[in-house]
Amino acid sequence: MPKYTNTKCIYCNKENSIIEEHHVPPIGIFLNPRADNLIKVPVCKSCQDETKQDDEYFERIIKARRDVSEHPDIIKQKTKINRSYNRIRAWKFVSTVFKNMEPIDIYSKKGIFLSSGITI
Repeated sequence: MPKYTNTKCIYCNKENSIIEEHHVPPIGIFLNPRADNLIKVPVCKSCQDETKQDDEYFERIIKARRDVSEHPDIIKQKTKINRSYNRIRAWKFVSTVFKNMEPIDIYSKKGIFLSSGITI
């Protein structure tokens, strides 16, 4: 990962610290081969470490969405996704998701009932 000096961190605005490239959105939501033009911002090591779990959370939520679960790219990653839930630190994430789930009814824009679902 390229590192820079004399650049400000996008999050804390620190100068003169070692700066790394941070992908926004997280690089993990993209399959290989990834595009060369993904958005990168300068981030100090401290902020990079602090945002790592947020990036993982964002990635998991995006990939767990009902409307993308059958997308070919998500199907290719199901083994990796399922394996990530077995890591010990993932249990906090899983329990938080389950605590925040609520049943909802899904309607079309014209008010026609389509199905029941779960929201987080």
